[in-house]
Amino acid sequence: MANFLDVPVELIPLILDHVLKASHLAAICLINHSFYVFAVSRLYSHVSIYPWYHNAKTRVMKLFATLAEYPHLAQLVRRLEIRDFPKALPSYEAYEQLRCSCFQGISNATRLQSCTWTRDGSLTSYILEPLQQCAQLRELEINGNHSGHYDPTTLTLFSRMTKISLIMPSGAVLDILPKWIEKTGDSIRSLTLICKSSLLVTDALLELVSPHLQRLEHLYLAGCPKVTDKGIWAMISHNVNGLVGLGIEGLSSSFDMGALSTHCARAGGLTSLTSFTLTIHPGHTTGSWMSSTTDLLSHSQLQIFQVYATTASFNNLLADRFCMSVITVHGHHLTRFSFHRLRVSLDAIEHVCRMCAHLEEIFVLVHADELAALGPILALASHLRAAHVNLTGQPTFYNPEADAMDIARRCSSTLVQLGINTRVWQVKRDIVFLAESGIATRPVLSAYENPDIPEQFLVVRA
Repeated sequence: MANFLDVPVELIPLILDHVLKASHLAAICLINHSFYVFAVSRLYSHVSIYPWYHNAKTRVMKLFATLAEYPHLAQLVRRLEIRDFPKALPSYEAYEQLRCSCFQGISNATRLQSCTWTRDGSLTSYILEPLQQCAQLRELEINGNHSGHYDPTTLTLFSRMTKISLIMPSGAVLDILPKWIEKTGDSIRSLTLICKSSLLVTDALLELVSPHLQRLEHLYLAGCPKVTDKGIWAMISHNVNGLVGLGIEGLSSSFDMGALSTHCARAGGLTSLTSFTLTIHPGHTTGSWMSSTTDLLSHSQLQIFQVYATTASFNNLLADRFCMSVITVHGHHLTRFSFHRLRVSLDAIEHVCRMCAHLEEIFVLVHADELAALGPILALASHLRAAHVNLTGQPTFYNPEADAMDIARRCSSTLVQLGINTRVWQVKRDIVFLAESGIATRPVLSAYENPDIPEQFLVVRA
C-alpha cells in the first residue's frame, strides 16, 4: 500500500493550495523535509495578527522574537499585517526586549513587500526606521496618529510606494502628505484615508495632491465630512488612465452627486471603473440623488458595487428602485453586490440573483422572518461563492447554524463561505454515495479558516 510520505514532490504545492490555516501549515512543516520546504515558505509569506486572535499580544512578542533570532525565516515574509500590539508591558526590560526584537526582526525581513500596522499608539520610530531599509517594500497601511510616537516627516522617506493607507491621520501627518505624495506620486496606484470624522481632510487637500496622482487606480475615502464632489472631481480630472476603484464613504452631506456626474460625463465618463463603494445618508438621499449616482456609473463596467447606509432606517421602496436601476445597467458583469444597513426586498434580491450571471459574492440585510425564504433565492446564483446575511428584527426561533445549513443545502456547490450576522462558516462538501444516482455531495459547515478577512468586516463604516 502506498504511503502518504511517498507523495511525489511536485504534488505537494497542489496539496498546500487547499491549506489556509497557519496552525495547519505549521503541523505540515513537521511531516518531513520535503513538506517543510514548501510549507514553511507559505507559513511565513503572509504573517497576520488580529485583535480577536487568542493571546494576540503574546503572539506579537513571539513572532518578532522568532524573526529576530532566525533571519532565514524573516526573509520569507512578504506581507506583514499587525493589527494588535502590546503597549503596556510588566517591566521596562520587557519593553526594551520587544523593541529590539521588532527592530531586528523587521531588519531581517529583507524581502518584505507589504506592511500593515494599525493599532493606535503602537507605530513608533523603531518600527519605521527598519521598514525604510526594506528595498522591496511597496505597500504601507499605518495608523496616522503620530503624536509622541514618530516624526511624521520620516514618512516622506518611503518614496517607492504603490499603495498608501492612513488610518486616523493626525493634522501633522496630513500636513506632510502633499510632500510625500509629490515624492512618490508617479508610482502610487492606491490611496486610502480612513477617519472617524476628520475635519482635516478637505477638498483643498485633495486639490493639492491630485496633480501628483495622475496614475492613481484606487481611491478610498471614509469619514471625511469636509470632502465634497469638488475634491473627488479634482482627483478624477487629473487622472490619466482612469480610476479602477472608487470608495466615497462618510463624506459631506452636501456632496453634489449630480454635479460630479455632469463633470464626469463631459470628460467621457468613468470608463475604467470596476469597483464602486459609497455611503448613503437616508436623511439627504432623494430619487434624483440616486438617479445621479446611476448616471455617474453609466459608462463604467462595474464588477463590484457596495452601498453602506449611515442608519438602518431608510425608504425601502427607494432602495429597491436604486438596486434595480444598478442591476439593469451593470448586472451582466457584476461579481459582488453588497447592501449594508440598507434593507431591500426579497424581490430585489431575487432580481440580483437572476440578472447577475457572474455573481460570486452577495451581502444583504433582510428581516429575520425572511431568512427561511432566502435560500431558494440565493440558489438562483449559480456561481455564488460567498454570501453574508445581516438580520433586522428578532426571530421567533433562531438557530443560526441550522439556518445557515438550510441555505447551504439549497445554494450552488460553488458556495465556500456563508455568514449570518456575526457568525461566518466555511462551506465544505462531503462525498456521499447514493444507491440510485451514484455519487453526490452534501455541504458541511466548518470554522472559517482563511487568514484574509473580508474588507466588509475590517472597518466600521462611516
